[in-house]
Amino acid sequence: MNTLRSVRDEVALQLAAAGVTVHEFIPSRVNPPAAVLEAGSPYMTQGQSFSDFVVRINVVLLAGNATNEIATDELDQLICAAIDNLETFDIESVEQPEALEINGAQYLGVRIRLLTNKEIQT
Repeated sequence: MNTLRSVRDEVALQLAAAGVTVHEFIPSRVNPPAAVLEAGSPYMTQGQSFSDFVVRINVVLLAGNATNEIATDELDQLICAAIDNLETFDIESVEQPEALEINGAQYLGVRIRLLTNKEIQT
């Protein structure tokens, strides 16, 4: 398994342990509450050694369709559960909640930017 796939799998496993539905790619249809994984920017940069790389991945948390008050509370709970369970990643930032569009539909969501150091595997 390559490094990038193993990073996505690791994030998905840790989020699933928090009870979050996880999509390791942008699905054709999302049924929130859910998390969608996407490549961070820059996706990979050189680490401190020859074979060590910093990998960035974003977790996009989406609240279900509800009133603003309920969706905001749900999103806050998702953020806390994700942060509490992403044990092997450094959390670079949690962005401000906003309306995010995925495949033409809008959801209240937030992007958590993660990074980790990994040796490259092919």
